[in-house]
Amino acid sequence: MPYYIECLDVSNLYKQDVVAARIKKAVATHYPKFLAKERPNLLIVDGGKEQVKAAQQVLKALALPVPVIGLVKNEKHRTTKIITSELTELDFGPHERIRNFFTNCQEEVHRYALNFHRKLHRQTALQNI
Repeated sequence: MPYYIECLDVSNLYKQDVVAARIKKAVATHYPKFLAKERPNLLIVDGGKEQVKAAQQVLKALALPVPVIGLVKNEKHRTTKIITSELTELDFGPHERIRNFFTNCQEEVHRYALNFHRKLHRQTALQNI
């Protein structure tokens, strides 16, 4: 079981103050700092196969051997599947505690991203006055 897990949420606010509009940009911006420091044992991205592949490409280019998984949500915005590093879809099945753990990770990183966006938006709005 990984002991250092990072979650990544790619978010934007009405196409303004875009923070890491693409997963590749997010990973490339965030992960070079791990070249000299402890790196995560697992990277969780909010998204499916394309997001997992994009993160893997950047990590490979940075020579950072970090496994990546994706968390897929259904039309009701509920996390329903894991995309493994091998791009295999796994259902949670009866493992509600595992689903809850990953859902909590997603919600926390999403909350952080939204708060960061609001801060950027306020700064931009004040500069335009």
